[in-house]
Amino acid sequence: MNLTIPDEILQAGQLSAADIKRELAMLFLQKKALNVEQATQLADMQPVKFEQK
Repeated sequence: MNLTIPDEILQAGQLSAADIKRELAMLFLQKKALNVEQATQLADMQPVKFEQK
């Protein structure tokens, strides 16, 4: 699935695509919708760096 977020929205929130992916991964992990491995994949980060965030 692809999700399109208009550039204006990203600019208004001063967020990058990587920021959005990381925030979604953390949210889904908190809600227990994803496990740590899945959240790490969504965030496109190394597990150690993801856990540090």
